[in-house]
Amino acid sequence: SAVRRDPHVHDFHEIAIVTRGVGHHLTEYGSWPVQVGDVVVIGGKHAHCYDDVHDLEMVNVLFKRDPLVFKDEGLRGLNGFHALFGAPHLRPRSGFERHFRLASKEMDQVMGNLTALEHELSELRPGGGYLARAHFMILVATLSRLYSHQPDADTSTVLRLAKAINHMEANYAEEVHLDDVARAAG
Repeated sequence: SAVRRDPHVHDFHEIAIVTRGVGHHLTEYGSWPVQVGDVVVIGGKHAHCYDDVHDLEMVNVLFKRDPLVFKDEGLRGLNGFHALFGAPHLRPRSGFERHFRLASKEMDQVMGNLTALEHELSELRPGGGYLARAHFMILVATLSRLYSHQPDADTSTVLRLAKAINHMEANYAEEVHLDDVARAAG
């Protein structure tokens, strides 16, 4: 897609995957360098843009938060899901960007899924919307899993917070104690 260099806000969410070049992703909370393999999840209603771009190209997946996808118990058990897609106000307040880098093999896997998703959306055949939603769900689950294994220090801080949220959600019917939440978060 064309890279937007002017600050903008949308009423949908976005997954941006850098496929070529370099630049900086600017938000109201800071600036982060981006390069090939970087994945950025941008929540709706958060101003952002790209600057200092050099040959920057990316794939953008625009979506609304579908309850059938984002309330799924299987996803909610992934700490990477909470860090990337859950608790929408957690990351902006903590100053962390919803950002991580895919290794080459991971990039191939994600791009294959995106190709299948795009194919279903462009063909407009019966059942295509259903299959496109399935490919989107695979994308969200795959990115959530991959994020969980990132070695970055900021990522591990966010993953600890995600583990705490995951523990509280899993034990919502019981009295939750701070010591238990801290232990779950490591």
